[in-house]
Amino acid sequence: MPFGDADNLEEQKYWTNHFENFLKKFLETKFPELDIRRSEPLGVSILDRILVDVTQSDILIADITGFNPNVLWELGVRHSFRHGTVIIADKKNKLPFNLKDIGTLIYDFSLYPSSSEFNEFFEKLEKSVRDCLENKTRKDSPVLESIPRGAFFEIIKKQENLRKINAVILECDDNLKILKNAFTRAKLNQSYKQKKMEDKSSVIISRLRFSALELLVVNQYLSEDLEFNKHSTLCLRTLIKTNDQLVAWDYDTTDVTEEWLIKYLPVFVKRLNKLKSNLVILKKKLLNQN
Repeated sequence: MPFGDADNLEEQKYWTNHFENFLKKFLETKFPELDIRRSEPLGVSILDRILVDVTQSDILIADITGFNPNVLWELGVRHSFRHGTVIIADKKNKLPFNLKDIGTLIYDFSLYPSSSEFNEFFEKLEKSVRDCLENKTRKDSPVLESIPRGAFFEIIKKQENLRKINAVILECDDNLKILKNAFTRAKLNQSYKQKKMEDKSSVIISRLRFSALELLVVNQYLSEDLEFNKHSTLCLRTLIKTNDQLVAWDYDTTDVTEEWLIKYLPVFVKRLNKLKSNLVILKKKLLNQN
């Protein structure tokens, strides 16, 4: 339900009274075993608290009176995650078409508190909550009925995988620049030494990053074939080994490290380019999936 406009104290009092004296008092009498509450900010933002409560509470009662946008949005979130929802509204509200078929319990405050019609509302409310408790497999979410729950997790998984792939691709781009720069610098240093100009020699201080690639190798979240996973693992080992050489380059007074870099970096660039190309192809496939 709404909290009420921040600038409207009367509206805030109305909804507080509506919860404390109208709904909570009745429900606590009928269901003393339940923790009946509204979402409150507890060390986090109110939206964070609401999202946790809306998605994790065993039962949710949504009062859509006034069709408050926040309440309707939260109801949509609830329907996207789980069943066990009871919708109520004041009689003065004309329900929108997409809520008419769900089953909304109607109350009439003009008849409160003694009317038999109002007592009937409370009876239906008790029955609905009890039904949620006793029939946990009962389906009341039109969203989950139309779109299987697994489909939502597939959508979320797809978006997560796209972000992870993007991270590896960006990491590849940065590492390719470092590898090419290291190769160019090593070749240049060798030419300086041949010309007796060692004082111009220098090393690069950049290091290769591989945290995103390591996540791919360890978790294998893309579910690709063995060849892809082997190549990813080979690239990870390549980056780790090259970093060791880049560190040694700072202290090596011989040509050993530079000769190693000149010999192997072109091979490593090809490996990394192949990994990047594979990832770009996988990204396109994911984006084209319905």
